[in-house]
Amino acid sequence: MDKSIESQLIFRGYKVLHISYKLNQNFKPQKNRSIPLEFKVRFEPTVDDTNKEINVDLFCNIFEEGPEADNPFHLEVNLRGWFKANSSVEEDELHRYAEINAPAILFPFLRTVVSSITMAANVPPVILPLVNINRLNERQKPKETITD
Repeated sequence: MDKSIESQLIFRGYKVLHISYKLNQNFKPQKNRSIPLEFKVRFEPTVDDTNKEINVDLFCNIFEEGPEADNPFHLEVNLRGWFKANSSVEEDELHRYAEINAPAILFPFLRTVVSSITMAANVPPVILPLVNINRLNERQKPKETITD
């Protein structure tokens, strides 16, 4: 393989840290009415600049939980991925990998977990749509405030 196109980021694997599925037994589906998918995704990267390592926690909540929520179920998933960058990677590039590349690599695993859990729960399987990690990253960054 041409080394010039090889990634400087090495994916070491992932684990599911938390899954919580709760069926809403009071939910009454209506014929010929589709249920719009409601989900939130966020991620939290941790960077070890010295060792060139990145951990990323990816979180997903599907359908709000609560007595007023008219949703078929509530699902929470948290998975963590581990990454290592080559020693030649500069600090700013390492942080870009943590904010963009690593979450993008993890997201398909999250989609698979969500689909598997909903299928195993015997509800219509949820297939999460693709997510633009760049936009998600922009939304997650704290807004800068200017003070006089």
